[in-house]
Amino acid sequence: MLNNLQYEIKMNGKERVLYVNANNYSNIATIEDDPNIMEYILNILCIYPFVNTIIIEQDENIEYCEDSIKILNSFLDAYLSIKNNISEYYRYLLTGNPLYSEIKTIIDYLDKRYLKDPIGTYIFIRRMKRKLMSLLKNNKDLENQISNLISLIYNFLIKFESLPLYKYIKPFLIGYHI
Repeated sequence: MLNNLQYEIKMNGKERVLYVNANNYSNIATIEDDPNIMEYILNILCIYPFVNTIIIEQDENIEYCEDSIKILNSFLDAYLSIKNNISEYYRYLLTGNPLYSEIKTIIDYLDKRYLKDPIGTYIFIRRMKRKLMSLLKNNKDLENQISNLISLIYNFLIKFESLPLYKYIKPFLIGYHI
């Protein structure tokens, strides 16, 4: 589906501009509305973090300025802070863990879905943390089996909640009280 997209980085004066040709893309190619475009752009920013402007060329150009790119890079920072540790959590799936389903779901969200929907993933991981804490409260024997995963979750939540955008979205999250 994303084979229809092509990109290039061009210098425009002192600015690095990421041009994405989405003329052959079947959906409206906006970062905020299309999870595939979000993931595509974040993967490019992972390689070229010093982009100043993003222009998605479709029927009309969609331009993202430096402030938007700072937000995208902060999402990427939160992801990269845990990405290297995620692979070790796949080992827990090989041990016959009684929380296999929960562990797999959490790992999949952090590893595969985050780049498509950072805010949605954050909300989901918060919910899963509550679920795991409730399970641990009722069964202390599980603590040794998932203490490292709980640590990963806490680290991710702390990193995400330190993002500049978080203070703006916090009042709109379910469970937040003013």
